Amino acid sequence: EDFRGFQVQRGDGQTIAPWLFESAIHELNELSEWMKERSKHAVPWMARVHLNGPRMPLGAWEVLSSEAFLTVPLQWYVILSAGTLRPKVREVHVHPMSMQAWPPTEQSVTSTTHKENGLDKVTMDQFYLLLPFILKAEMPGATIAWVPHEGLPHTFAKAGKNWRSLPLSFLQQNILMFLIAVVFNLTVAASFASYLLHWVSNSVTYESDLRDEDVTKNCSHRIGKLVGMTHSWRVMATHVEIPDQGVILRWRKRTGVQSSAYLWVYAVADPDPSRGLPGDEVCIEKVPMERADMLKESNIIVEFFFSALGNKGEVGGYEPTGKDLLCQYCYRFKVFGYNENEELVGESEWSNEVYIKPRRTVFDVPCRLLNAYFPVPTNSLEYFITHYSQFNIRGRHPQQLVELTDIKVCYHKNWKDFKDHASTFSLTAHCGESRTLCEKETKTGACQTFSKTRIFKPLAFDDDEAEDEEKRTQSLDEALGSSTVLCVGAADRKLQDMVISLRKDSGEDVAEGKIEWDDLMEVFEQSDEQLIYVDLKTEKEEGQEFDEDWLVWVEARVSFKSNLDWRCEEMPFKQRLFQLDAPGRIFYEGMERFLPWESSNDLLA
Repeated sequence: EDFRGFQVQRGDGQTIAPWLFESAIHELNELSEWMKERSKHAVPWMARVHLNGPRMPLGAWEVLSSEAFLTVPLQWYVILSAGTLRPKVREVHVHPMSMQAWPPTEQSVTSTTHKENGLDKVTMDQFYLLLPFILKAEMPGATIAWVPHEGLPHTFAKAGKNWRSLPLSFLQQNILMFLIAVVFNLTVAASFASYLLHWVSNSVTYESDLRDEDVTKNCSHRIGKLVGMTHSWRVMATHVEIPDQGVILRWRKRTGVQSSAYLWVYAVADPDPSRGLPGDEVCIEKVPMERADMLKESNIIVEFFFSALGNKGEVGGYEPTGKDLLCQYCYRFKVFGYNENEELVGESEWSNEVYIKPRRTVFDVPCRLLNAYFPVPTNSLEYFITHYSQFNIRGRHPQQLVELTDIKVCYHKNWKDFKDHASTFSLTAHCGESRTLCEKETKTGACQTFSKTRIFKPLAFDDDEAEDEEKRTQSLDEALGSSTVLCVGAADRKLQDMVISLRKDSGEDVAEGKIEWDDLMEVFEQSDEQLIYVDLKTEKEEGQEFDEDWLVWVEARVSFKSNLDWRCEEMPFKQRLFQLDAPGRIFYEGMERFLPWESSNDLLA
């Protein structure tokens, strides 16, 4: 017999009926046991068998717990049910033997002759080959189907003693009910989602929560710019979309000054060459002061809404500007106050910059809803420390330390009348309730609240030189032959004084003076020399000839540093932009930070 150019000899052992190797039979037996076990549980399942061979019909045999899995692709069940209806699937590939069982030509795969129940003979032979393994599983209610790659699946059912196949029909009761249920669920879900989005978008409570959220986020803005005007005030600006898209301006009600009858509100955007944006300016004129609302929670905070749309304004009691705030521009705002005669009585500082964002769409509502009603509690201080700082305490108390260098001691002209003028001395400094306690704390290494110099001998001067202050002034660096430093800080944030003492070599303090920490900060910030002068006074005793207001005064240069980070050093005076910002400052949770700078600073040129 000629087959595709090959001579084929058929022997007596060549069977007409297909048969399986022992390995294939073993796999099908295991599949039967798996189906039998799965049919005892409510979890959906599916068994799929592929019979591979030359010119075999393209498709697979499936045994399913429900016909519904034949109606739509399996992936849709996983998506629509969020994975809850995903069936357990097991696939087996076997190869039936017998050349007589395979179609002799490709045309026989699609031939309409010898069809049984709408399927060709080869497909039915495959069914009867697998039927014993399916019946062995004992699965009442399971569906047996042939699922071709193209066309409708065929389901098999027993009719009397014979089996018959029928094309899958969507009008079958169980399948039709399933499809109706799917359509109903999708319709209800879509309707509910649409209603929820509509309700959320128009909910007054939700809108208020979103607005308060935006304003609260900007309440931490604490950077201001000094312009040298005593009648100016700070303005906080926040971009919002409720009650309309615009900017909320807030400022503290001014007291003790002439009240304003009208407000002029300016919005200015500087040119941005990097983005190719020119400058822009919008002004709202002659707004009645009573139109600037007071917050319900506070009677000292004034709030004004600057609409982004220039055609609005009647609601706010002012004429429409006719000019919109441009999207993607950064604006700063300034408020001018005028009296009834339209005379200027005050003007605010420029506000923080506000970026005008595109209006949110309905697709942003779910995320905004989660942010408003299901926020994740986040400790802002902990977040800042975790992401932007390093833990460097190592058992020490965080301190801002003051360093006194270039120390000079000027003795009173009547120094020789002091009973202990011939003794040797040292200078000490401490920040705490008692000198003894500060010495003990410093020795532990946990903090540094006490410091002292080496022992030095007072400067000797004649009576003729007593009237010359310069000749009575002693440099400790020269007297001790090395740089002398007093370095201390407070361990208690409530203690704001530093005490400098003159101590005898025996340990007795003979004079002391006190200086406030704020005075040290002021000297550091306002003077290039950064020098302080402290008078040390002694107690007057009976029988002592010395009876003056001070015994010595101390001059020193002031600097600051941190006890945790040696890299935190002072900058040269002319390179400092921010004021009130000495190195090493300690900020406790809940403290407000205000960083001013002079508008005339050369660094801004």
